[in-house]
Amino acid sequence: MRSATAAGVAAVIALDPLFAFLGAVGFVGGLVIGVQRRDHDKRRAAVAAIGLNVLTRADLQGFLGLSAVIGIAAGITHLVIGLRRRPSAIRRTGWQVTATVTRPPGQEALTGSCWRWTHLTA
Repeated sequence: MRSATAAGVAAVIALDPLFAFLGAVGFVGGLVIGVQRRDHDKRRAAVAAIGLNVLTRADLQGFLGLSAVIGIAAGITHLVIGLRRRPSAIRRTGWQVTATVTRPPGQEALTGSCWRWTHLTA
């Protein structure tokens, strides 16, 4: 149901009719998958991908990057809740992969912003 929630939020906040439609399709797909007894992991992943893509691409009229902040928050929520339900070996591998993938961009953003701040204030 997490995927359906993300897609539903995406459908509501998207101003572009195409993105709203895609979010609604993802929401309905997530609800259908959630009601069934079988575990459709590939379909759940597709619904989550639709929801997160619509969230990050929605053009909100707020400050610059608001839709990206909402999409990233939804992605982190998906990751944390999804890894908590897995066995410890899979959780450990998942957190290691997450740390490896997110560490270089995070370091670059931090050092780049620190470099700009020190050069702008000097």
